[in-house]
Amino acid sequence: MLKSSKETLELIAKNNSEIITGIDLSPSHQGENVFMGLGLLSKDTVSKGLGVGVLPMLCLAAQFQKELPSASISVLVADIHAIEETESKLDLEITTVADEIVFWASVVLRNLGSTASIFRASTHPHFQFSSQGGYASRQTQDVLIAHQQLDCGLKIGWQSKRNGVRDEKFFDQLTKLERKNELQDLSFLRTQEGLSQQIWKGEHQAIPPYFGEANLSLGKPINIKETASSKQMHNWLARIGRTLGTTLGIKTKTLDLLQEFVNDVYTSIY
Repeated sequence: MLKSSKETLELIAKNNSEIITGIDLSPSHQGENVFMGLGLLSKDTVSKGLGVGVLPMLCLAAQFQKELPSASISVLVADIHAIEETESKLDLEITTVADEIVFWASVVLRNLGSTASIFRASTHPHFQFSSQGGYASRQTQDVLIAHQQLDCGLKIGWQSKRNGVRDEKFFDQLTKLERKNELQDLSFLRTQEGLSQQIWKGEHQAIPPYFGEANLSLGKPINIKETASSKQMHNWLARIGRTLGTTLGIKTKTLDLLQEFVNDVYTSIY
């Protein structure tokens, strides 16, 4: 018997409880496809690439498509959002890294056995509008378009366990509040936030999971065991490795699997 989109979502949530930090399942869930957005800024700093922390988000999408092969995945790379936030002062840098993220996200999903439409917002006919209401307004419009025009019933994002963080849960709640009647059939699934190599008061700082740093960006050399030298970073990377194992159906040492996967991504065009 073929699974429905709602049944598939429930199964994915059950199988990935370790890395899921938030779930908002609509009782009237409608829409077969999956939507997510990848941002390019953190505290007005432009991402260096596609952060390794995005892997759980992409893994959930790949698992969903594996269970429901008719589902499509749409991944928006938020170039217009970043350009508007920085008032076009960094548009060339933003456009360059956005193109890199589109490319490497495509490679990652291909290596996960999945297919997707991955695009810069500025190049997609539905998303290339100029927002007059700021970042929150654009986020709301993006989600509405994905739900109504791309038939997306699931939005995959990230959620912090810390209080007062403007994470995707924050924007999702604003979106639902503003467009309650139009988005009552949309479900949300959120993974853990990312970890920075930057340390403050003995703790690695939190960052959006897709935000890339110099030595932790997919498509570039990453030494996983060297990066996992602290307990906090080790545990975070191990959770990502276990999620990869679940997605690929591979049981092995988690850091070794993660290292092998990022190596395969890096060498895929060489």
